[in-house]
Amino acid sequence: VGTFSNPSLEKIVALKPSLVILSSYSLNLEEGLKNFGIKSINLKAERLEDITKNITTLGQITKKEKEAELLKQEFTQNLKKLSDKPLNKSAIYLYSSNPLMAFNNNSLIADILRLIGIKNLSPQSQISRPVISAEYILKQNPDILILG
Repeated sequence: VGTFSNPSLEKIVALKPSLVILSSYSLNLEEGLKNFGIKSINLKAERLEDITKNITTLGQITKKEKEAELLKQEFTQNLKKLSDKPLNKSAIYLYSSNPLMAFNNNSLIADILRLIGIKNLSPQSQISRPVISAEYILKQNPDILILG
């Protein structure tokens, strides 16, 4: 139904959904969906803890609270397993290659890296995806460079 960053309102409406789950990338659809009488909900996933909150919310919306609770438990157990085997590496996770932009330490990506024992070498910044230079990457000398 369009692309990740540019979903098509027309294609979504044609599917006649009872609910559309929006992310920060698709909030521009909210008003259009409302005009067609289609309910929507914005679920953010900016941090790891947002995922369990989203599971709870979806369980409530779909009246599947028990299943949602089981899924949350399984998710938490899997996270624990991942954190039990830290990689003890460093990384820079690039959001974009042109310009070079990295995820800061207050992001879902940074939470996941920490969980698995990878130190995020991206600059400390209030900007969620700061622009960095090739020189910065070379100076930091990460064990892993990830392009997302």
